[in-house]
Order: sequence, then C-alpha cells, then structure tokens
Amino acid sequence: MQALFPDAHLIDLLPEVTYQGLLANPELFANQLRAIPAGKWEVIDEVQRLPSLLNEVHRYNEKKQLKFVLCGSSARKLKRAGVNLLGGRALKRSMHPFVPEELVEPVDADEVLRFIKTKL
Repeated sequence: MQALFPDAHLIDLLPEVTYQGLLANPELFANQLRAIPAGKWEVIDEVQRLPSLLNEVHRYNEKKQLKFVLCGSSARKLKRAGVNLLGGRALKRSMHPFVPEELVEPVDADEVLRFIKTKL
C-alpha cells in the first residue's frame, strides 16, 4: 500500500502493540489525524480490528477533507458490528481471486487441491 500512496500516513492495526494502544486509548487515533495536513491521504490497514475508528474517519473526512484508504479482510465483521459505514462517503473496491486465465503459468488443479486440503 505504501507504494501506491507514498506520501500517506499509515496506521497498520495488525501489530498487537498498535492495536492494543488504540484500543486502550482511541484518542491517540484522533491526535494522529489532527496532525495530518488537510487534503492528505491516510491509510488504515486491518480496519476491521477496530471498527469504532470509522467514526473518526467520518469526522476527519468532513472536517479536514482527509482522504482515507481503508483496508481489511472482513467487511462482514464491520457490518455485524453495526458501526459507521460512512454512508455515501466511501467507495468499495474488492480484490477477487485470480482466474486461471490471469496467471502466467498454467494451474495444476491436483496441486491446488492438495494445497487446500493440507491447509484445512
């Protein structure tokens, strides 16, 4: 993500220390957003871990016109949590798995099935 938004401020919620810090003190997130100049990009990775941060995303998008890239692996978790889904303020982009025609090398179906079976 840093390659696509090299000047963006990044908050990665995957590291436990970051997650626990913001969980214990959500105001730290607002403090970080306050320090970002108006109109700049903010990237939040693994946002589903702290869905309550979306209220601040909404606020700073309106207040300072900050632009956000919100990445996560579980949109369902956000919907179930009943959090602010930024009604009308967000575009949703999904990354779907590759189909065989998109791959450089041919797919060996037997190998894929063996791999999947060992991971279950």
